[in-house]
Amino acid sequence: MGSTSSRSTSAEEPSARLATGDGDDVAGDRSAYNIWSIRTIDGGSDGIEFARAKLGPSEHSVLVHDPPSRMRVDVLANGAELIARGSELRAEEGKPIVMLRRDGLQVMSEGLWPEEEHIGMPVILPGGEAGRLLEWEVSAGGRAWRWRVEFLGGPDSEKLQRTS
Repeated sequence: MGSTSSRSTSAEEPSARLATGDGDDVAGDRSAYNIWSIRTIDGGSDGIEFARAKLGPSEHSVLVHDPPSRMRVDVLANGAELIARGSELRAEEGKPIVMLRRDGLQVMSEGLWPEEEHIGMPVILPGGEAGRLLEWEVSAGGRAWRWRVEFLGGPDSEKLQRTS
């Protein structure tokens, strides 16, 4: 195969916690969380669930891999109270990631190829699994990419030390 130039970004130290955000938890409440509910609006009377992910309340921007072409996003405080919504959001053709950003009561979307500024952000996969983007590399033509995402689980996951 011929050599192609590529752009690569990586994280030195990934964030260790998902469910409690980056340490800015409301009033120090480690049990506080937000549910990011993403539904495709291309089917069913109320759409079809694409992903439902639990993230810390301080997460105001998330990346979504392989999002639906049209979607509705609800952000629910502690899984119950609607705190932000985006309706008729669209994925951009040819871009594998959408960044969802809470701005007051609104959720906005932007299709993108991740860059250095996105390293360390939460990534939601189809089905709702959430991790942290550690590394992203894309070929010069944008026809191939490689990425690394870290997933943590369990009630004591913030106590885990990174080994590599």
